[in-house]
Amino acid sequence: MTKNSNVLALRIAQILEEYTAKEIAEAISTLRKCDTTSELLTYLAAATKPSQASNRRKGSAAEKRPKPIDQVTSKAVRDLEKTDPDKYQLLLEFDSLLRQGRLLETNDAVRRFGEFVSKDFRSRTARKDNISALMTSLARLDESELRKSLKRAFENPTSQKSDEYQRLARFLMSGN
Repeated sequence: MTKNSNVLALRIAQILEEYTAKEIAEAISTLRKCDTTSELLTYLAAATKPSQASNRRKGSAAEKRPKPIDQVTSKAVRDLEKTDPDKYQLLLEFDSLLRQGRLLETNDAVRRFGEFVSKDFRSRTARKDNISALMTSLARLDESELRKSLKRAFENPTSQKSDEYQRLARFLMSGN
């Protein structure tokens, strides 16, 4: 190694130490705009990219985290926002109550209500998936049928039936 290459290496190390990756990237961008190219610019550009890529990866991982169930709204409900604001408002509130567990508390209750609403309702394993399928079925109804169905959900006959079956099962198993 010659004396000049040692001096240059020290200068490069000093630049990398004194300036942030963002500042170096901006400086490189400015030099490239002036049609200045060199191996040094290529090296410095490559040296600053890994930290930027890792920042991007960290941000995208945070974006991929699923939202809690009570902060989600079914797609069928969101699709009604512009086309039918009245149905949208009804279903938005109903969807929220279901996801918070304040109405049709069990997955079985959601499934039974879905079967009541539509013969085409296909039961899912997860409660959140049953809620989305139920919202899709409800969104297809006209507003008067929708109001009748929602009224029935608030009366909660599906939960009562389920409770009766639960009591019968407990009686048969324990004799109480």
